[in-house]
Amino acid sequence: MCGEYPAVIGFDWSDTGDDHMTVLRTLAKYAYDRGMVVTITNHWGNPLTGSNAWISNSHGDTVHALKRLLPGGDHAAKFQGMLDKVAEIAKTMKGSDGNLIPIIYRPFHENNGGWFWWGQNNAAKNTADDFKKIWQHTVHYLRDIKGVHNFLYAYSPNAGYANLNTKGSFVTSYMDTYPGDDYVDVWGVDDYYNIDDPSRLQNFADRLSELVLEAEKRGKIPAITEFGLQHNGLSKHHNYLNDRLLNPIKGVGVTSRPASRRLAYMATWSNHCFDNGKCELFLPYHNHPAESNFMTFYHDPVTVFSKTMPNMYT
Repeated sequence: MCGEYPAVIGFDWSDTGDDHMTVLRTLAKYAYDRGMVVTITNHWGNPLTGSNAWISNSHGDTVHALKRLLPGGDHAAKFQGMLDKVAEIAKTMKGSDGNLIPIIYRPFHENNGGWFWWGQNNAAKNTADDFKKIWQHTVHYLRDIKGVHNFLYAYSPNAGYANLNTKGSFVTSYMDTYPGDDYVDVWGVDDYYNIDDPSRLQNFADRLSELVLEAEKRGKIPAITEFGLQHNGLSKHHNYLNDRLLNPIKGVGVTSRPASRRLAYMATWSNHCFDNGKCELFLPYHNHPAESNFMTFYHDPVTVFSKTMPNMYT
């Protein structure tokens, strides 16, 4: 639509098979060569049951899942093998210049929700302490044991679930499962909840401001690591990128929170189709009814796409 690539692009390691990795390496190389920032989320399967990331599909013993993956646990060797695969892949992610591609790596995302096997308040019965320990172990193993040094680690709870909407200040809630500054580089939040309802846009701006200010205080990178209108909300609300995302960040229609404008990046989810042939869109395409609204978003001086990115790799 706009003739320009995004500044940030995301991929997923839900499948680490050879064919998938060949495609992912190629696409990541193209992105890096264009100067884009590469992020990778890990929807890894449940090592206790062999099922996918969603605990509703985990048929078998998944109680205390995270604790059982730590050293000494009955599935520690399996998880170490998963981390070994991540390390192997990370060390082969290179650009055309032969240099390793810096990657914002986002494991265990939305951990305060109950839908993933690494989450809380579900059949896995994971605790906040379990989460902190598995995160610390993951970073320590990849960084200090396997020598992976092209990762920045992104911590990204879900804004609309459990502790982030029920406990005191946003930052206090955010810290419930925070593994510590030595193990986190990006302070992210996945927010579908607040932008889904216009009555929550002030809350959206307030919490983003808290996130940015605390991240800056700690020398971390603040970001919206996922956002979007789910269930094809784009088809009903063509202008949501402006009136529910960009305007609150800019202080339009809400009490202004200037710190919100200092977010490093925002990443929406992917347009995708299911096996039943139905599709879910988070961004419009050429000739979509929301195309002109996207172009307004694109031309806003607050947004940055690939052509106006500073050189990130020199």
